[in-house]
Amino acid sequence: SITNTPNLIINPDAGTNKLSATAASANKIEGLGTLTKAGSGTTVIDTSIDNLQASLINISGGALQLGKSNQIADSTTLRLSGGLFDANGMTEVLGQLQLAADSGILLGDTGKLTFSSAGTGVTWTANTQLNIQSNGNPLYCQITQYIRFVDASDIDSTKLDYISFTGFES
Repeated sequence: SITNTPNLIINPDAGTNKLSATAASANKIEGLGTLTKAGSGTTVIDTSIDNLQASLINISGGALQLGKSNQIADSTTLRLSGGLFDANGMTEVLGQLQLAADSGILLGDTGKLTFSSAGTGVTWTANTQLNIQSNGNPLYCQITQYIRFVDASDIDSTKLDYISFTGFES
């Protein structure tokens, strides 16, 4: 268990690496301030982690990939700052979704993401692109993947103009 709300930066330049926990840490990483994923590589939250608690996860480069469902604390804010959040077909509930730079979300075949809300003002930069990607399942055929907002009042036409969907074609 980590205390005193430290910040953690993961910066792989290439390839894939894992963020993991040991039995001694009770399979938790908790009490983080900001977890930043930088660098061009992919970091997988290993299946050994049952509970990743951070005030903010900021993805500024490469990809951060879930290893299993329900790994991240429901109140954690996800800020996309130029990277990719890969749900890897998993189910996850998060706090606010923020968009600071052109970024993406990869749902996988069965990914299900629920956010408490979308960012506003400085937490959702105007004219930035959010690309929501699938692995090829047609969106109209089945509801095996989704992104939901508990409070969607901040999703306006300006934001919708910059959200694209790819890989959902039949």
